[in-house]
Amino acid sequence: MTTLLIDGDIIAYQSAAATEVTVAWDDDLWTVHGYASETNAHADQTITRLMEKADCSRCIVMLSSRNNFRKELDPEYKANRVGKRKPVTLSAVREHLFNNYKAMIGDPVEADDLLGILLTKNPEKYIVWSIDKDLKQIAGRHLTDDGVVTITQEEADRAFWTQVLTGDTADNYKGISGVGPKTAEKILDADDGKTYWQKVLTAYEKAGLTKKDAVKTARLAHILTNETKNTLWSPPND
Repeated sequence: MTTLLIDGDIIAYQSAAATEVTVAWDDDLWTVHGYASETNAHADQTITRLMEKADCSRCIVMLSSRNNFRKELDPEYKANRVGKRKPVTLSAVREHLFNNYKAMIGDPVEADDLLGILLTKNPEKYIVWSIDKDLKQIAGRHLTDDGVVTITQEEADRAFWTQVLTGDTADNYKGISGVGPKTAEKILDADDGKTYWQKVLTAYEKAGLTKKDAVKTARLAHILTNETKNTLWSPPND
């Protein structure tokens, strides 16, 4: 029996945002409100639709912990989100997912990490769904808009190293200044006999950065797997 692993953070945020209502009572008074019942129903419908699309009869929902080991590595990690207003029913729908779907929360990791750990533990048993590009670095079966696709280990590795080179503005950590996906692709494709790690390290050093910088970015970018769930990412022998 195949089980669908679901990014509950995405479900919760999208459902809360989709059911939020802004009302202009007059020229002066504006309010924002939402009904938890509507948000929860939206989440339920989304999960049902995803399970049908993946042809799965069972699902496991993952939610991020309020604690995050990456913030200990870099206090600026996701600091760009601090102070930004969240949809009003977000807490309510997270509670709904926890109570009604027995959502998994692993302290101090993110939903992405839980997805990565389970998918790599038993890839034949699971299909994963998330719209977060970080999950592209995890090999296995993924549910997309086009159906279920398989990400190979080579594709997953390239996605990870691309992230190390470019950084992630959404999560507020830096890679190499001026390096985007196209430049990262050229760096990784270079026919120089080097491993991906060696290519990345060379690119960092050419930019005036250090191995320590590259390792820090890799640790922020790395989605935990069953093999790495209890350890920080470490560079291969270079």
